[in-house]
Parts: sequence; C-alpha cells; structure tokens
Amino acid sequence: METQAYFKNIRTHITKELNNANSSIYVAVAWFTDVKLFNILCDKAKLGLDVQLIVMNDFITRGCNINYHDLEKCGGKVYLIDENKGALMHNKFCVVDDINTITGSYNWSIKATSNHENITISSDNIDLATSFIDEFRRIKIQYHGHDPLKKFDAEIITKRLTIIDNLIQLDEFEQIIAHLIKINEHELTPDVLKIQSSLEKLDYTDASLCISSN
Repeated sequence: METQAYFKNIRTHITKELNNANSSIYVAVAWFTDVKLFNILCDKAKLGLDVQLIVMNDFITRGCNINYHDLEKCGGKVYLIDENKGALMHNKFCVVDDINTITGSYNWSIKATSNHENITISSDNIDLATSFIDEFRRIKIQYHGHDPLKKFDAEIITKRLTIIDNLIQLDEFEQIIAHLIKINEHELTPDVLKIQSSLEKLDYTDASLCISSN
C-alpha cells in the first residue's frame, strides 16, 4: 500500500490514474467541467470498463460544455444529483479498479486547475477503496434507487468465485468484499445465493466448500 499527497500538477496525476485503469472507475465530484478528464472516462467506457459518474446537477453543470450523457452513449453511467433535493453532494473522490482511491479538495473542473488544491492517492488499499465504493453506492441509491440486476452470467460468476476461493486459501479475506459486490450486481442462482450468504456471515470454510462443490 502507498499513500501520496499532491498539491501541484493535480490534473496530471488524476489523468495517470485514469489511464492506468483496467476494470472500473467510480467518480463522485460536485463539479466536473474538465473536458479532457471526461473524455478519458468516455474512452475507458468504450473499452468495456465499468465507468460510473455522480455529479451535481446545478447551474455550473448545466452551463458547461460537457454533455454528460455522452458517457452513457459510450457504455458508462451518469447519475445527476439535483441541487434542490436534500444535502449538497460535495464529494470529490474517485475509485479505480476497486483498489486505488483519489480524494481531496480538487473538483474536476477547469477552475480548480488554477486554485490552491490537493489530492491524496492511496494505492493498493482495498479497505479504503471499498469504503468509498460503499459511499458511492449509498448516494446513488438514495437519489436514483437500485440499478436493475444484470442477467446471470455463469462465466463471470464462476471467475469471481474462483478468485474468492483462492483468496480464502491464502487467508486474504480483506479482498473478498470487492468481488462479492460485483457478484451481487447479478441475478443469482440458489447455489450462488448460498455461497453469498456464507460470505456475508464470514463463514469462509463453508463458502469454500460450496464453491468447490459447484
């Protein structure tokens, strides 16, 4: 694990993290007007990565030259938070590949590039990343409800369960939750639901036995 604070060239550091993404990017920022960063999200979504964006829906968002729904056309997801509904969505964080976290004062805006701002990047810290993903999902559900479940995909689920079983054998339990979150996005069969229940109860012995028997 590594944690580093940055006070200069912040956009450059964010760009590097986004370009290195291999599977997923979750971004929650109050104001996002930086076209270059937005285009990276679109490019990653086109490559099949799970790219999701939460951003405030206020006069700044509506007045900038980004069409946020272009991300959806590329395969990503956008969740606009109405400024008149509840508390201000003032977060500024991003989670890359379920393990690397970017957070700090820096909005992903053009104005922020000339401000005194900061970010901290924590790499290979799955516990921290998972806590931010949980907050991302909480906000998304509060304002937009639950996403519809994806259809059961035996190949994807089997790969996830194999990884989970390997983690159990290595006693690396802290990494299991990220894979369980991905599994829970799908419709599940009774056998997988039994494994899910064991994992949520932290009964890893039973979970491993169920995985091996399927």
